[in-house]
Amino acid sequence: MQIDRGAPRGDSIAEALAPEAAQLLPILVIKGARSGSTLLMELLGGDARCEFDRVHPYEARYLGWFAKTAALMDGWRFREQQDFNPLEDPVLSMVPTAWRAQGTDCNLVGLPDGASVFRVLWGLLCRAARTKNPHAEFYAEKISFWTLAYLRTIIDAFAVYLFRDPRDRFLSARAFAAQQGSFTWEAPPGDTPLDYALRMARIMLELHENYKLEQDTARGCLIRYEDLVSDPETALQALSRATGIQPAYFPSYENYLLHCTSPDVAGSMGRWKREGLEADVRRCLEWLLADTMIDLGYELESTETYGQSSLNFHGSSESRAPLDAAADGFTTNLTVRGAHVQVTGPCFHVHLPFDPFDAAEVSELWVCISAGLGSFGAVYWRDRTGTFDDGRCVQVFYDSADQYTILRFKLKEHPRWSGRIHQLQLNLFNGQGWDRSGKTGYIRWIRLLPSAF
Repeated sequence: MQIDRGAPRGDSIAEALAPEAAQLLPILVIKGARSGSTLLMELLGGDARCEFDRVHPYEARYLGWFAKTAALMDGWRFREQQDFNPLEDPVLSMVPTAWRAQGTDCNLVGLPDGASVFRVLWGLLCRAARTKNPHAEFYAEKISFWTLAYLRTIIDAFAVYLFRDPRDRFLSARAFAAQQGSFTWEAPPGDTPLDYALRMARIMLELHENYKLEQDTARGCLIRYEDLVSDPETALQALSRATGIQPAYFPSYENYLLHCTSPDVAGSMGRWKREGLEADVRRCLEWLLADTMIDLGYELESTETYGQSSLNFHGSSESRAPLDAAADGFTTNLTVRGAHVQVTGPCFHVHLPFDPFDAAEVSELWVCISAGLGSFGAVYWRDRTGTFDDGRCVQVFYDSADQYTILRFKLKEHPRWSGRIHQLQLNLFNGQGWDRSGKTGYIRWIRLLPSAF
């Protein structure tokens, strides 16, 4: 099945700027660090019709910056993102749209919507690329998954989801950081190995949940690192069939030496069995990612469990947990996407059906949502005789979009997270944008993370 690579949807200035040329088909590589994205970009660059800056390690993200600019016009705040400085610039001060919340409509300048801004920028890039290379048909770029989620309603694109055994990826990332004398993109200074494992697990879960959202469409494919480095021609067949691109299958050995952390390709696979991987890191990755790893064909060394700590609202009807809203909304039904939430007020919340537990046993609460509305969530807790109050609460902000996002509530960092926890209240889809017409949310699953892995 061929993906439509025609002009962007809807009327746009970009169409007027380049009416004679169809848009390039974006091939968007979605990954975590050390998953083979640099190798994949090099292989894609073997097709002369594929445009991107061929400067190793291929990190120029023009489309990502266009999307960032457009999303800011639509009110995104990027509170959870690490790949951009969200709202401040030392010369330009705060992003202009961030000031608008302090004004009223009659005092604000009229602005174009983000989609129009993006179409202009993307149309100009396509025209310039085709002027330089008349045979250009594709554009490739490494992106974050939020970029794809934002662009899905604006242009057609083909997504490549890259995965690697998380235990090998952890060791590769740490070795690369030591080799380069700096921390990786996903791990700020001061992270412990377990901190980094948690951060890595969240990214991989988000990627997998978003891939499952598209796996039955013609808009993307999944590639495992292990298959890509072992047999690239077979690994890239689905991508070639869907888009028509013809990658090269002989990457540069010189570039491999610049980027590798193992003596050869074979040594980059299954390294967690041979090298020293901390026991708590392995347990953390295998427990959090068990379903994902099994689905991707990675073996588990253990099947340790930590009690009844998960609530799933998707999959078969027999596996779905019940969920009843307490205020300002209701769950209409449980679907394959999760609990479908209709919000009717600014403070939608639910009481979670967990049995009472000791706070010392739990470090975090993770919630996977598809958030087409709202801007923050919060977790409240109380003991047997107490009430919910702002003094026992952890908040997390997010940008509303239809992709799956995992909210991390770091409960153990709160000074009042102690004693016996009798009940948890989860607020979701609260804040700016909760009343967007026609927008709903989904809660896919909720997990309590144990303190001791």
